[in-house]
Amino acid sequence: STRTPATSNKDTNTIGDSLTVDEHLTDGGDGDVEGKTMEENWEYLRNTLGISRGQTHQLFFISKNLWRSGFVRVPSYCSSDALSSDLCRPSCPTHLWSNRSESDGGPIDGRGVLRATGQMEFLFRLSSKLRIVDDDSSRFELRHEDSSLMTEFFDHLLRALCSFGYVGEMFTSAAPYDPVFWPIHPTSERLFHFRRIISYLGIRHLHEDWGYQHAFNVATDWGTYCNWTNVDSVTQFMPVCTRDASVDPHLDVCPSHRADAPLGGYHCVGVCEYEDLKDAGPSSYFTNAEFYDYTSPFNEDLPYMYDSFEWPHCDESGYPIAT
Repeated sequence: STRTPATSNKDTNTIGDSLTVDEHLTDGGDGDVEGKTMEENWEYLRNTLGISRGQTHQLFFISKNLWRSGFVRVPSYCSSDALSSDLCRPSCPTHLWSNRSESDGGPIDGRGVLRATGQMEFLFRLSSKLRIVDDDSSRFELRHEDSSLMTEFFDHLLRALCSFGYVGEMFTSAAPYDPVFWPIHPTSERLFHFRRIISYLGIRHLHEDWGYQHAFNVATDWGTYCNWTNVDSVTQFMPVCTRDASVDPHLDVCPSHRADAPLGGYHCVGVCEYEDLKDAGPSSYFTNAEFYDYTSPFNEDLPYMYDSFEWPHCDESGYPIAT
């Protein structure tokens, strides 16, 4: 399987991100880090790094990128009488990186892990206090702070980013298990149906060509996917992470995000039971592009429809949904 950032048809990204990101993160977990609540920990990091309050949620994305790249590990299960134990929290086990050295390209401390996974670049963009040392793009430290304390600081920063509390379903791909999930996504689709309708009517054009449009100013998009297919506890501890072809054309694109890929990924073929919605065609499964077409508000075979495209509560709150 793969752990990838969500990407899709170019103009859908903004709608999906703005509606679901904060909701998933807010409802997706809770906990504490080294005696601080999650909110207190983010506040500490925000103030220390000089990150604006409106960008604090980017720290969650950096944590998820560390998880995707294999450094953060989450317990498979946890007994109810051990919830306060460190064994129940996500962490970055030292054995995954402590035996690697700079000579083989591996990180050796917190700063090295953040650099090797590309997360230091996001922190640098978000932070008003991080600086590059002597034009060496691999060296970062806090402005006006003792350089000798930087190793300790980045080790603490890594622990904080790796130990982000108790992760609930809304924080993961298992989000549909949480009832809160269901008001969010129909709301998103209803808005997107409205967007597709006004484009069809010529009111506001919607770009619907399939492809990627990377937004590297947000940590959720790092142009990388990590293949976990062969990861086990004996021979291969870490996934194989590669850059997206739209970032580097010499590397493979995430296969499950292609227009012609099976809906839900290749592991879903014959398992995810989408076939009963699809007429006989060139394949027995939906591709991503076919499902996008199938969910068009103009598809007469779609087994549901929205009763209206009016949001009076938004109008009353001063946020009208305009064309």
